[in-house]
Amino acid sequence: VLVGVGQLLNRIESLEQAIEPIEMMLDACGRAERDTGVGGLLCRVRSVRVIKGVWNYENPAALIAERIGATGLRSSQGRKAGIAMAPTITTSPQNLAGTPNSGKVAARNIA
Repeated sequence: VLVGVGQLLNRIESLEQAIEPIEMMLDACGRAERDTGVGGLLCRVRSVRVIKGVWNYENPAALIAERIGATGLRSSQGRKAGIAMAPTITTSPQNLAGTPNSGKVAARNIA
């Protein structure tokens, strides 16, 4: 179940204004949590999925899970952005089926 959405757009005029991609993803997660109207939801997330980007993080989903305080969850990195986001979103509920109290927050950032 996708329970909230968050999006962050970071248009910059100089490199000094750039935000680290993982920080953008975390910001989007916070926005998604606020979108639900339920505080403390992020630490109860059971799955974090990240669409592959052009960063050097080995497993950005695991980094996000650690930073939001979610433990014992599934994390994965999909293919590069674009049309690949659709299968990631549509197959996530199927992958979580049978997981007690499963919840998911979808976060998307645009660099």
